[in-house]
Amino acid sequence: MKSTYVGPLTKPTDHGTYVSFTTTVGLPTTGIAKDLPPLPAGHEETWTLYVTRKQWDRVAHAFRTNREERAIAEGIAVCREGGLYLWVTALKALSIEKARTAQQKAAASA
Repeated sequence: MKSTYVGPLTKPTDHGTYVSFTTTVGLPTTGIAKDLPPLPAGHEETWTLYVTRKQWDRVAHAFRTNREERAIAEGIAVCREGGLYLWVTALKALSIEKARTAQQKAAASA
């Protein structure tokens, strides 16, 4: 199943050709259709994200220089052996994406 994680990243664990991050996230409290049953209150999930070295090297500087940086990680989500995992196929840093969008808007209006 394709999934997207948006949020902060922990310190990476180096595995040579890839890095991993373990992060705990709570379920959203808004944005759920009113016809669906409510999500469990206070529920948290721990995810492990696997990112190729090449993807991480492209955005690592944004996370090193800004502790508040947020990741946009898209990938394949798997529940295995009681754990939740995301094999990341695309990793972006939110600040880099905002700067890129601003540049594109400026170029289009010039």
